Amino acid sequence: MQIKSFAFLNSGKKNITKLLIFQDDPHGYYALGVGDSHKQPSPDDNPLMGDEQCWKVPEKSLIESSGEYFAEWSAEFHYGDLPSNTIREVAIARNTTNGTSDGLVRMVVNEIKMVPGSVVRIKIRLSPQEMRILI
Repeated sequence: MQIKSFAFLNSGKKNITKLLIFQDDPHGYYALGVGDSHKQPSPDDNPLMGDEQCWKVPEKSLIESSGEYFAEWSAEFHYGDLPSNTIREVAIARNTTNGTSDGLVRMVVNEIKMVPGSVVRIKIRLSPQEMRILI
């Protein structure tokens, strides 16, 4: 059989995106974390590779824009969340508070050095249809 044409249906796009963020799904990803590692990401990594890690329960959203669907995670990190106050990596994982640390994505970012009183809001928007990440 040869495929003559194909369409990824909007209802399917929306449902795949929902799988990533909603609490009623056992396969959802509910943690946004930062760490201090600058090691390049690899598909076999733990979600965060640094000695210093801080995980937050992020705000999660389903965003629809021009027929595309995005899962979005957003959380604030404060001065003192990491002992060095230096963010070098960001990750999304399953619920790390119950010992589950399966990761979805890990990325190394330009170093963010926090100073007393500073707050960094990290927002990650992922399109599962194309696996594009906007940060």
